Amino acid sequence: MLDKLDTLIAFATVMLGVSLIITIVNQMIASLLGHRATYLKDGIKDLLATLDPNLGPNLEKIANDVLTHKLASDSVFAHQGWAPTRWKMASTIRPQELTRLLDLVSSGQPYAANIQAILTQINPTVEREAQLLANTVNLVAPGGPATADQLIKQLSDKASKAIGRLESAFNSTMDRVSQRFTLQMRIWTIVFSLAFALIYHLDAVKIYSQLATDPQLRATLSDASQTLMKQYETVGGCQAGSADQAKTCDAKMLADNYTKIRDQLSSPQLAMFQASHNWSDPDAKTWGGILRVLATAAFLSLGAPFWYNALKGLVNLRSQVAERQQPGKKT
Repeated sequence: MLDKLDTLIAFATVMLGVSLIITIVNQMIASLLGHRATYLKDGIKDLLATLDPNLGPNLEKIANDVLTHKLASDSVFAHQGWAPTRWKMASTIRPQELTRLLDLVSSGQPYAANIQAILTQINPTVEREAQLLANTVNLVAPGGPATADQLIKQLSDKASKAIGRLESAFNSTMDRVSQRFTLQMRIWTIVFSLAFALIYHLDAVKIYSQLATDPQLRATLSDASQTLMKQYETVGGCQAGSADQAKTCDAKMLADNYTKIRDQLSSPQLAMFQASHNWSDPDAKTWGGILRVLATAAFLSLGAPFWYNALKGLVNLRSQVAERQQPGKKT
């Protein structure tokens, strides 16, 4: 029983390791192309266009000014004149920061009045509540001015604490931006999974068979499982959250983790990253071999979060089984 669990743990470790490599490549390319910042900029443009369609010709400039402002940009290229604009833009922003930055970047611009009108717009939720309260006062307490005054005071206090229309619309807009960004990252994960599987001829059936028949290799990978799970927690945080909130990871950190993970999976027995060696196998060019490679790509496209959870569950299960099999332990 423990041997089978060890084989599954080692297999999940391999899948997690390769999935992490794919995730890192995905993140590095997304960072290079400024995908997160670009999606955030599109979200801000959509938000402003919804609140004031007359801003249309100025949306690009406004969004760029906001995201490259020194108070917003978290990019290391923010003050590099030679760097492309998408490298200088902030990849995260809060609604309160957006409100303040719009006020700053619009000062002295032809569209300043439009921006100020947006910033002072009442939250429609509060406006509806005010109308409902007014109707209630007229119907229930037409002869009770004291009660009416108290209700109006409560509404006034609530309105003074309520966020404006811009901030109330921010979250819903960024939810849609996050969905588009997540979909794009998902598509790239599938593409890279297929590319890795084909280039290196990764055969899940062959890998599993090797692990099942090689106790030493199985033990080595099982020992590496905890390290890989910790690396997942580090790297996985770079893509967690929405396009306006996710943690930004340093390119050097991503590259270091890529090297470490690749080294952990570069066992001579597996020969996973030796493309010429893998494709020299006559079985690799058969329909069965190609189908197994495609199946491996499908496994990898499940993503690092899936394999992390699977590996974590298997490790916990193994500890429980091992505890029950201890001599003298009642089952």
